[in-house]
Amino acid sequence: MEHSQSISVLVSARRNSKYLAKFLFGFFERTADWRNMEILVMLNEHDDWNRELVDFFMPFGVRFFHENEQLGRAGLHEYFNKLYLPATGAWIVYFCEDHFITKDGWDREIRSMIKGWRGDGDTVGKKFPLDPNEPWVLVPKFDNVGAMNHVLSHGFIKALGNKLGRHGWIDSYINDLAAVMPDRVIRFDEPFFHDFTHDQPNPMSEAHVQSVSTKKGEALPDYKDPIVQKRIKEDQQKLIRAIKTRHPKLKIPEAKNGLPE
Repeated sequence: MEHSQSISVLVSARRNSKYLAKFLFGFFERTADWRNMEILVMLNEHDDWNRELVDFFMPFGVRFFHENEQLGRAGLHEYFNKLYLPATGAWIVYFCEDHFITKDGWDREIRSMIKGWRGDGDTVGKKFPLDPNEPWVLVPKFDNVGAMNHVLSHGFIKALGNKLGRHGWIDSYINDLAAVMPDRVIRFDEPFFHDFTHDQPNPMSEAHVQSVSTKKGEALPDYKDPIVQKRIKEDQQKLIRAIKTRHPKLKIPEAKNGLPE
């Protein structure tokens, strides 16, 4: 999967999640070109509920991985970072298992944007392909929570040391990093996805929401912790250096502070 439009889908699942089956069936039902995509799923090694699901989907090429760290929400990024390492796509889109794809052919919409994007300023009226070796962020939309998940270029992740982020609030983290490269953030107007955790009344049962159960997970810093804010600024500089290395004369607008408002 080396061509410039190849996509890897990363999915992180809670232990014994009742939503993973719905996500996977929805993926194969609504992804137009799933045979030319790869999907990697991280499960807890003590997950009993989804064992038969693994056996069912492996023949379709779904790759399952297992962890036993139980880091909770603040450690979500660790699972995506581990799934990225064996991924082969030029572009990465990540999901939690309680997300759901609502748009038929959503992958064609993303590939169309990658293949030919109409930029701003001097590029109006022209289309040019997005180079996955440079930092780019595509932002799909959810029908009930707005913009959340991101489609990241290999160049974006490589600039960060082959990591999607360094905090479990991965969407917020990437948004704050992208503040230094607004001209490289492309947003979709039409919703592609749905997030069941934001439905009201809350459909999540205690059996589904199994959060932190280890001291390591409980010790992870809060998003507003100065440690995390330092990481954001460090990673912003990594992105700026990656862009300037390829475009030495390019002027990059300064971010206000890279911190959540």
